[in-house]
Order: sequence, then C-alpha cells, then structure tokens
Amino acid sequence: MKDGVGLQYLFIDVIWLDNLIVNFIVLWITWKLSRNSSPMWRLWCSACVGAVYAALLILPGFAWLAILPLKILLSLVILAIGFRLQSLPEFLKLFGYFYGITFLLGGAAFGLYYFIGTGIQLFNGIFLIKDFPIKILFFSIAFILMLYRWLWPFLRFRINRQQLVYQVDVQFGESSIIMDAFLDT
Repeated sequence: MKDGVGLQYLFIDVIWLDNLIVNFIVLWITWKLSRNSSPMWRLWCSACVGAVYAALLILPGFAWLAILPLKILLSLVILAIGFRLQSLPEFLKLFGYFYGITFLLGGAAFGLYYFIGTGIQLFNGIFLIKDFPIKILFFSIAFILMLYRWLWPFLRFRINRQQLVYQVDVQFGESSIIMDAFLDT
C-alpha cells in the first residue's frame, strides 16, 4: 500500500467521544420516557461504559466482543449502571425503551445518511460512516425529539384509552347483551 492508498485510519478518541454522546442521548431519552429517578451522573457513567466497549471493538484482538450475547449482556449492564431499578417489570420496561430508542435513532440516522450520501462500512459489528457529518446526527436527534414531542401524547392517550375498555354483560330481565364499555371515574 504505497503512499497511504488503501489504508484506513480509525481514531479511537473520536469513536469513543461519538459513542459517548450518542449513548448518553439514547440513555437520556430512555430516562425521560421511563421517568426514572436516576441522577444524571449515572447516565454519563453508563454512556462511558458503552463508549469504551465501542472503542475496544476497533482494536486488534477484540473482535470477539461483537458477539450477540455480549452485546445483550452489555446493554443489561449499561441499564443497571444508568438507572435505579426497583423491580423486574420496571427493568423490562427500561430494556424495551432502550432498544426501541436505539433502533429508532440508529435507523433514522442510518436512513438519513443512506438517503443523502454513501460510504457506510461494517467493521467488527459496528457501522462506520466515512466522513459522517455531525449535522446529520444532530438532525436525526432533533427529528426523533420532534416526533416524540408530537406523537407521544397521542400514543399515550391511545394506549391508555385501550386499557380502559372492558367487556360487560348488561342484563335486563331475561335478556342480556355483551358490549364494550369505557371505564371512567
């Protein structure tokens, strides 16, 4: 490889910092949705653990860290570090929020970049985007936050409304009818 042609340089500090910021944003949105009482410093510590993991993935000899069971285990550790866990159902709710947000934010950034540019590579289980403009990341985050702000009240109302519908058996004399009823106060 003469004159640097064909060489690829990966800067571990940039990968660590990018992952720290994105991990924190995912954890912060999870924190907001779940209304967990965890302090902000725990979210930063948790994001740091995820960023160290991402940085290790690009180092020689650490490709084995990219296997699926370790990724899932790491996400469980990240949630345990970042949040106050009161019960198993709460932990499962956090897990669902965390992965939902991760896929939504990652998909939005990936889709937007795919729509606009090229240069996506897969390296040891992580996506590397050549010359990834930080503005696309911030645009993706802003887009997700706007969707959350506009759609979440509607979805919450819709979900809660469905939980308040019950089937009732109304009897009048010897006649009866089964119908849906909305439970209010």
